[in-house]
Amino acid sequence: MARGDQERTVREGAECPFSAGPTLGLGLCSPNAPDAAPLARRAEEAGFGALWVPPDALASVVEVTRAIPIVACVKVGFSPDIDVALPDPAGLGAGRLTYAVQFIEPPEAARLTSRACRRIGAAIMRKVHAVTRKTDTPVVIQGSCHESLEWIAEQAEAWAYDRPRLACVPTLLTEWRRVAGDKPFIQMLPDGPGLEDRVAALLRDGVDHILVTLASGTGSPALWGLPEALNLRYSAA
Repeated sequence: MARGDQERTVREGAECPFSAGPTLGLGLCSPNAPDAAPLARRAEEAGFGALWVPPDALASVVEVTRAIPIVACVKVGFSPDIDVALPDPAGLGAGRLTYAVQFIEPPEAARLTSRACRRIGAAIMRKVHAVTRKTDTPVVIQGSCHESLEWIAEQAEAWAYDRPRLACVPTLLTEWRRVAGDKPFIQMLPDGPGLEDRVAALLRDGVDHILVTLASGTGSPALWGLPEALNLRYSAA
């Protein structure tokens, strides 16, 4: 069996919550983001389709929400000896948790080649899969991690493009569909002026999940009415 086929077999049991898109997510992972719990409650009431939160906010978000899918954003460095710690919150119902793995760029002093980064990335993902396949928890890869889209498609249930280059999205989406089939394509988008128009454009492009990231404060006036305005209110049913 080829390596790619083997990896895809490993990931067959995990069902990605963004497969039935399009959906809207709210990202609360910025270092300057306010307290996640009240915003998480408000996001669920507004009809957002997912909450993306850092591990240290996971317990409080689980406590105040009922059914909204939750994505735990896990950052890992390019080190073969790294201990990949995936949070496992109590009280989270089956099927609500997804892990988003983001590889942090190595410092220039490390002088890692692209080949070394790929080797380390593969080792890290083996550790991630050793945990997630026990519970069929889906995995998203955020960013490029020095790898091809083919590799990302083999390793994860979805890919999150984290650059604000919206003009590139149609081309990237076409290439992603070619190598990943119907696996979801996620576009990260900062909150701000013209939000509804920007989200509507991404929906026309065919993006499966649009993640609106909140950097500070409580969001723009358009943010909280977005699921209703675009007829994208999430329903657990």
